[in-house]
Amino acid sequence: MKKALFIDLDNTIYPVSAIHRDSAAPLIRLIAGSVLLGPRLGEIEAMMQRKPFQLVEKAFGFPEELSNKCYALLTSMTYDKPMATFEDYSILRELPMDCYLVTSGFHRFQWSKIRSLGIERDFREIHVVDATTSRLTKKSVFADIIGRHGLSAQDSLVIGDDPENEIRAAKELGIDYVLYDRITMFPDLDDRRRITHYADIGSFLH
Repeated sequence: MKKALFIDLDNTIYPVSAIHRDSAAPLIRLIAGSVLLGPRLGEIEAMMQRKPFQLVEKAFGFPEELSNKCYALLTSMTYDKPMATFEDYSILRELPMDCYLVTSGFHRFQWSKIRSLGIERDFREIHVVDATTSRLTKKSVFADIIGRHGLSAQDSLVIGDDPENEIRAAKELGIDYVLYDRITMFPDLDDRRRITHYADIGSFLH
C-alpha cells in the first residue's frame, strides 16, 4: 500500500475553468490590449488554464514590456471568492495515507485558492513552487519530501493533470503516478494510468 500521495492543485482538485474568467480578468485585459497578442487571446487563454504563465509567455513570445506588466499583476493577485472542488475529490479525502499538496504558480494566488477551497487540513504539507522566487521544481520538492520522511519512490504516488510537469517529474524519479484527466484534455493518450474519476484510483494505491 502506498504511504504518500503527492497531489497537484489546478485541474486536479478543482476545475480552473470555474474561476478563470473572473480571476484572470485583469490579466486578460492587459493581453487583449496588445497589438501583437490581442488577436491570439483565445489561444492564450486556453493555454493559461492548463500551463504555468512562464510557459505561456514563452510559447507566445510576449514582448518584454507586456511580460513585466503581467508579472507585476500576477505576483500580487489573489482570489477570495468561494470555490468548489471536483465532486470526486471527496474520495481522496477518505484515503488513509499522508497527502502532500505540490502546486506550481504564483505564491499569493495559489495560497488564496487553497484557502478559498478550504483544503488546508487535507494535507500534511503544502508546497507552492513559484518560479519567480525560487529555483525549486516539483521534482526537487517530491525528492525532498521522500528524503525527509523516510519514504521511497515505491511508497509514493503522484496525482496530477499535466504530463509535462508533475507526471514527468514522477517518471524521472521512478515514482508511480496517476494522470487525472477529468477535463478530458488527453482522450487519445494510450496510458493505463490515465483516469477521469477518482473512483478508479484504488488499483494504483498498492
